Amino acid sequence: MLGLVTVGESQAATVFSENFDSLVLGPNEDEVVAEANAFTHTPPAGWNIVNNLPGEGSGDGIGVTEWEGWSFADRDWWSSVDDQLRSTFTNASGTIAVADPDEWDDIGDPESLGTYNTFLSTGPISVTGFGAGVLNLGFDSSWRDEGNQRVNITVSYDGAPAIEVMRWTSTAGPNFHNDAPNEAVEIGLNNPAGANSAVITFGMEDAVNNWWWAIDNLVVFTPVILEVDVQSGAMTLQGDAGLALTGYEVSSTGGSLNAAGWLQGNLDALGVGNATQPAADLRNNGSVDQADLGILEGAFGSSGTGDTDGDGDTDGHDFLRWQGSFGDDSAPGSTWQTFLATNEQLIEAYLLGSSTFASDQSIGTGYNTALDARDLAFTYTTDSGESKVGVVQYVNTASPVTAIPEPSTLCLLAMTCLAIALRRV
Repeated sequence: MLGLVTVGESQAATVFSENFDSLVLGPNEDEVVAEANAFTHTPPAGWNIVNNLPGEGSGDGIGVTEWEGWSFADRDWWSSVDDQLRSTFTNASGTIAVADPDEWDDIGDPESLGTYNTFLSTGPISVTGFGAGVLNLGFDSSWRDEGNQRVNITVSYDGAPAIEVMRWTSTAGPNFHNDAPNEAVEIGLNNPAGANSAVITFGMEDAVNNWWWAIDNLVVFTPVILEVDVQSGAMTLQGDAGLALTGYEVSSTGGSLNAAGWLQGNLDALGVGNATQPAADLRNNGSVDQADLGILEGAFGSSGTGDTDGDGDTDGHDFLRWQGSFGDDSAPGSTWQTFLATNEQLIEAYLLGSSTFASDQSIGTGYNTALDARDLAFTYTTDSGESKVGVVQYVNTASPVTAIPEPSTLCLLAMTCLAIALRRV
């Protein structure tokens, strides 16, 4: 379904989303697999399709009607027509958008007449109020490469000439993208400061009897922003009440972090999180100690004050539990914990929980203002186990600077390991 909102540049938020499930599908026409709700060529309201295909359109005997340019089809029906790995697009569900020159070519030999070119454009998406470079596009994708077939994504801001933000080719080169029939994709949209609207176009070009590109679950969003004050060194996670964070990393190739300042004010130092107390910590002071034994002795056989095993009374079982956990502290990982603190890398994570920040959250003075290299990379993990690249925004400069650097291999590996640890706990 379609969603349009306008939010301030300091928020991490969903700006636009579309999953195509609200479209009304009709019966199959040329395909032999019968389905009452198979496909439509009618896009969502405000969207547009431009085709450059051999022949003149439906009913001309050239190309399979269902796949003449971008189509919207039931995912399961699409894969049942001729699977060839189409059924592996399991990230998608319901109705998907499909450019499928492989299936289109099955009637009338259209490849002998020319190539398959089709372009699907959104309606105008409101992007008012966002800082330069903070918008990302995420979508689920099914792609198989072959021949000269290529696809791209362009964006036009406020009616200006479109800029290309993604290109995949089937031939060797810097844009070659190998078969990926079930992939989650995120790309930056390079939005300029002051833009009010954006039109995103998905193109399939120069295909003949090749394979396909299908997409679903489109979302334009701002990732979490790390705000860095270049005057004070303060670092702040911008608030997002709808996103649960389980870990983050800030890295600098030039050593321009201030580990000592970060350690004094990060989430670990602030005690953020809900600590899990040991069952035998009867005083709720974070540890099992001798004073808890006094409570056990006073309640033994007479009340449940010393209950450590949840059965409502105080008996020998409770004493044994206290004895076995003597000296234990709050469960490790039940609050935010520091994992690494150097001037090149800062990492902390919440292994047994997550935190949402409805308002901006300080994480200490972790930036070295003396160096002021502005080379930071910021990644984070969510409670769904996803690792994402965030935005670094430098403030109190002569002119605000926003950076979305490519994460290093080490940075991605560290965040992947954190995500795996989160799933295993």
